Amino acid sequence: LRWKHQARGLDATQVDVGLHLDLSECPLLPGTRQPVAQWIMRSYGGLLHRRAVQAEICAQLDAFEEALDRPPAYVDGHQHVHQLPQVRDALVDALQQRYTQKQRPWLRYTAGAAGLPASAYGGWRGWAKARLIAALGSQGLQALAQRNGFAHNPRLLGVYGFDAGTDGYLA
Repeated sequence: LRWKHQARGLDATQVDVGLHLDLSECPLLPGTRQPVAQWIMRSYGGLLHRRAVQAEICAQLDAFEEALDRPPAYVDGHQHVHQLPQVRDALVDALQQRYTQKQRPWLRYTAGAAGLPASAYGGWRGWAKARLIAALGSQGLQALAQRNGFAHNPRLLGVYGFDAGTDGYLA
């Protein structure tokens, strides 16, 4: 609960505090949770229930607003689920229904910068992970965002595990 008080004290003009949409680990509504592989397969197969996905997104937006007394500055997704087909459509629809153009959160784009060597990603494994993340929906999310007037960041800046150590994180 302490984070809520601290986050409320942050100046929204100085720091972006956003919603990290979670569908695979700790969603709020019963029946939403499933492994990310299931989200990927079901979204690409067109098998998601749009109303259920949108209800979960709205529940998480409600919780964010209740905690911080403001809309999120941006939305991204745990394990990048926000970019998946059907999920991104439900997300954009929910944001459009909920917020005015001026209030709209920006969306986290998931493709890395073109032409960077594998060393910029901590090696081939990080490079391959970044490419896979981007391939799962970055172009679709970017096109949807642009078509609907949502801002987005220019590129994904980090693909790493939680075991990199100081030198790895600095790199």
